Amino acid sequence: MGKRSFKIIFAISLILISMFSSCKNEVNEYDASLDDIRQHNDSLFCKFHYINNSRQIEKIDKLAFSCGCMSGEINKKILFPNDTGFISFVIKKSNYDSILKKSIYISFTDSTFKKFNFEIKPNNSLEIIPHSKQIVFSKKSDQSIVIKTIKILNHSQKKIKINDFLFSNPIFLIKDSVYYINPNESLEIPIYLTSKKEGLEQSKLSFHTSDSTLDKQFINLYAIDNN
Repeated sequence: MGKRSFKIIFAISLILISMFSSCKNEVNEYDASLDDIRQHNDSLFCKFHYINNSRQIEKIDKLAFSCGCMSGEINKKILFPNDTGFISFVIKKSNYDSILKKSIYISFTDSTFKKFNFEIKPNNSLEIIPHSKQIVFSKKSDQSIVIKTIKILNHSQKKIKINDFLFSNPIFLIKDSVYYINPNESLEIPIYLTSKKEGLEQSKLSFHTSDSTLDKQFINLYAIDNN
């Protein structure tokens, strides 16, 4: 065998080894749904089932999570074909008034990985942005009207009515009296600052919704000088 042939075979071998290694470390990604979710204090306790759909015995090495706020375990480390294991995990200090996007990684003893993505919607049908429920307006030096918006997302499967807007200080206003948000859509509502006075001013905005499970909503509004 000549040197040229040896170099070609050696190069092909390196390519095959590289392809094999990349395949072994490939992460298969899936969208998953939870079997159970419970909220206690500021944490979410979740569970979902994992099925070994392969024809091989799967041996789980460990679990990893997409953030340090998560921890959990699986009830089985060895799964035969068509066998089911349950992964229980906790999300600590979760901001559960917005959609949570989390992932769990399962690594196996053969150096393969599987990634499961979850989208956890809040218990409340509405999500209000900003989440702090505080808006600061900077008054303009030319005394023109300042406009800010609140964004409301409807996570429910029904149209929701937003109405009964009330300001504790009438320096702010919302022009329309009623808004409607379709299922799984969002709406931005403009708030106008009309005051031309100097100094800090504030007001509290309240409004109702057609969702009987929700209390009256409140947003704090502040107007400051733009010096």
